[in-house]
Amino acid sequence: MDPVKDVSLYVLLFNTLAALVVEVYPEDVFKFQTHIDNIAVSANGRVFVATENYLHQLNQSLKLEVLNQTGPLLDGPCVEQQGCCVKWNKTANMNKILVVDETRTRVLTCGTLRLGACNVRKLHNINQYETDQRPNVAAFHPEASTIAFLVKAQPVDYLVTATTSTGKFSRFVPPTCKVGSNYNENSDGTILLRNPTENVGDPKFLAFTEGESGDAAVKLNEAVELQYIHGFQWQKHIYILFNANNSVPEIIHMAISEYRVATVHSFSQATLLYPTSKKQALGVLSSALINLSSSQAFMVAIFSQQRQSENSPLYFYNLTQFNGYKKGGKSYFEIPNLKVSFLMVTL
Repeated sequence: MDPVKDVSLYVLLFNTLAALVVEVYPEDVFKFQTHIDNIAVSANGRVFVATENYLHQLNQSLKLEVLNQTGPLLDGPCVEQQGCCVKWNKTANMNKILVVDETRTRVLTCGTLRLGACNVRKLHNINQYETDQRPNVAAFHPEASTIAFLVKAQPVDYLVTATTSTGKFSRFVPPTCKVGSNYNENSDGTILLRNPTENVGDPKFLAFTEGESGDAAVKLNEAVELQYIHGFQWQKHIYILFNANNSVPEIIHMAISEYRVATVHSFSQATLLYPTSKKQALGVLSSALINLSSSQAFMVAIFSQQRQSENSPLYFYNLTQFNGYKKGGKSYFEIPNLKVSFLMVTL
């Protein structure tokens, strides 16, 4: 395989951006009472907004169609209340996953209640839903990150989920639950490729085991806290961007295959580099995919030092040049029967 080419990084000057921006004022406004966790839009323009304890369904004019309350509920970090290592309390629900599935005309929602399990809602009315019992689809601690997105593969789709580890060695575990408790520890993996095509109640729904091929799972090889920022599909590739403790941000790349396990086995990891005179590493606050054409796309990322808004540079990365491997670097992940490759993404 050819050595990795430099990934071009484009810094747009503010005067260039200003020349491209057209001053536009919103025609319709809808105000929310609490902070927004997630937003998704369907193909016909219907808007779904998740806030603390509520799901909103808005039409194209941002008029409220349906309001569904999702919390607070009596909840705790164990499968059952009796014998749990902490006392269960009325707990707010923070939405972690909000995915519109156009093919199956439904919306998948998963929050911090019920150990990160999900509800499957009708696309035309989120008040009509079925409750799934599979835990740990979303991270159930409010400060632990979760990303989820559908991948269009042939012949079927799959759902990628990536969650911050909430295992017994993480900072999210109550002190009374660290030793000899019934705390619900998620040891399946930090990145999972799940089956979204079945119905609620089917054992295959949201499962990541793929028959005799094994688990479509990426696990951590050490006790490290990863905060996942953004995940997306571009062409036949999966990209996942994350921050790792105080190190520089990194990105995961996988080539989409018909089989989920084969996709996982294409795993590679890259370090995102950026020009800076600061000794302290910057973290990614947010990122987005910008498609210029069917053959060219950029990932735009906003960086910040310890969430300080006065130091938030904006960088563009050319995705078309993630096309090789280079030895070196450190990987936080392990995949059965696979040596993880590491990409160095340079200027």
